[in-house]
Amino acid sequence: MKKRIREKVYSIEDILWYDVMSEPRDITKDDAIILEFKVQGTKEKGLSDTVSAAPRQIEEKGCQESLLAKGIPEERIRKYGFAFCGKEVLVGTEEA
Repeated sequence: MKKRIREKVYSIEDILWYDVMSEPRDITKDDAIILEFKVQGTKEKGLSDTVSAAPRQIEEKGCQESLLAKGIPEERIRKYGFAFCGKEVLVGTEEA
């Protein structure tokens, strides 16, 4: 299964995050994946706050819009958030 990958880097105030989107070649069989990488900001109390903001930010930035426009059903778009603070990492999904 080969996929095309796109990456964007954003920076606002003291928060730095990365988005990676993987588009399936066969939209009838394979899932698309959106990864949101966030470094814990000073306003967030813990990694759980940071990771829980990831799916919301994916929605707000409209990351899935280009996938939906290509005919990929919403139920085949997987969204994951990765929160970092030093060497600590927490991973969450849109259901978390």
